[in-house]
Amino acid sequence: MSKIAVIGVGAMGEPMAANFLKKGMAVTVLKSRRAGVDERLKALGAAIAATPAEAVALCEATSGP
Repeated sequence: MSKIAVIGVGAMGEPMAANFLKKGMAVTVLKSRRAGVDERLKALGAAIAATPAEAVALCEATSGP
């Protein structure tokens, strides 16, 4: 299983992370400043990281700005 970190779950990052999760990938996202994003992605199975270093430490590949 691919382990991916998405740093930046804004207008593009949130749907990307959701699609990765729907494809069965393990996704860790950096805690979002936008309301509801963390809860929606966590409900799909994402792990939420408090820092970029924490997110990257849990992945094999990264996507983001």
